[in-house]
Amino acid sequence: KYRVWDNYGRQLYSSAAYDYVITSVKWSPNGEFFAVGSFEMIRLCDKSGWSYSFVKHEGGSLMKLSWDRYGNVVAGAGGNGYVVFGNIVDRHLSWGNIEVDLDENNKITVNDYVNEISEELDFTERVINMNLRHGHLIVSTTSQVFIYNISHLTSPFIIDVKEPINNVIQGAKYVVLIDSSQNIHVYDYEGKHISSPKFQGMKVESISSDVIALLDKNNPKLIRLFDVISGKPLNSNIENSNEIVSLQLNQTDLVTERKLCFIDSNRDMFLTMVHKPDVIKIATMVDSFQWNDNNDMLTCISDGKLITWFYPNAIYVDK
Repeated sequence: KYRVWDNYGRQLYSSAAYDYVITSVKWSPNGEFFAVGSFEMIRLCDKSGWSYSFVKHEGGSLMKLSWDRYGNVVAGAGGNGYVVFGNIVDRHLSWGNIEVDLDENNKITVNDYVNEISEELDFTERVINMNLRHGHLIVSTTSQVFIYNISHLTSPFIIDVKEPINNVIQGAKYVVLIDSSQNIHVYDYEGKHISSPKFQGMKVESISSDVIALLDKNNPKLIRLFDVISGKPLNSNIENSNEIVSLQLNQTDLVTERKLCFIDSNRDMFLTMVHKPDVIKIATMVDSFQWNDNNDMLTCISDGKLITWFYPNAIYVDK
């Protein structure tokens, strides 16, 4: 069997026992999934451990696995001298009434189920990344990034990139592109370059119309804030007593109402204003949370219950 732990040593997943010993495992470069090798078997799993697919092969026991730099192809060295290759296909995204599918022929199908519209997008280069949020589809190939407005897919904005894009983070007005060398570039949805913040040892977590929030890898208790337009750090940062595991900025247009929500290693959830930090714990035993894309509502799963704040500012009134 194989198991997955978090960075605090807590077991997240344990698979059922397989017929043969597990001989290899390997994370993909983006950390979103991993491959498991055994005797005449290779399995693709998501980062929480659940299986996406299970494929039989004739390579014997896979003694070592290796991913390409884009995280799309995995190779396995078989005990009988064979080399086995696996391509990730049939990727799927959904947002609102829109669903997007990428097939093995490098073709993307976009379905709008409310307006009953279906369109196909073809690419000459391999698609290495797709993201769908805030009414825009972002498609990354080895040398270009395509920005599609879901309402009219025929004329995308195209950005030429020097290195492949490994990660994309979308906000309501801006999108962050992170390449394979960890360079960070901020663009608007018309393909205009906004800024390229420079910082080391930090991970981009969220972007709004005015702020980029990053988690300091050297001090995971600290959230650093940068200005979107200038790319320079703000005077205020947010620090917690425990390590922070996830965070999100709200997407409201009002800068004065900019808020940030985060979960720490104890699974406690906190809310704070960004420009005048005032951190307040609002929930415990939280598995996940999400800001609404269109308004200032916040929801989370806490102790098996779904909790929604229609007006999160009420926590400051009640205090």
